[in-house]
Amino acid sequence: MSQRFHGRDPQIERILELTRAARERAEAGDWQSAVACERERRPLLSEYFASPLPVQGRGRVAEAIREILASDAGLIAVAAKGRNEAAEESRRMQRGRRATAAYLAAGSFGARRLPSGGNGLPPAHLPMREVIDLP
Repeated sequence: MSQRFHGRDPQIERILELTRAARERAEAGDWQSAVACERERRPLLSEYFASPLPVQGRGRVAEAIREILASDAGLIAVAAKGRNEAAEESRRMQRGRRATAAYLAAGSFGARRLPSGGNGLPPAHLPMREVIDLP
């Protein structure tokens, strides 16, 4: 970061601070703070690039843009990883709910057909052959 921006230094420095902070917070899993940084950064970017840049600061601006793009790419990768992990967790939970529902449905069906009220054991006073009707 060899060149200086002169009068626009504070603006681009704040944009870079917010860019770095958003990525760091996303990597730490603090998505609310990462989103807050992005909300603050977006209008600053628009304002900064709304007017022509001075010739003497263009090299530094190019460096800043490269840093912003690299950081944003990293943030997108972190978000994609988190999204994939959340999707997999959701699939596991859905499988568990379906398994539980199937188990409950099977248990409910079986309980209506058992002579002992659904606990799966024959009544103690009946011999086993009477319960299962052996030939």
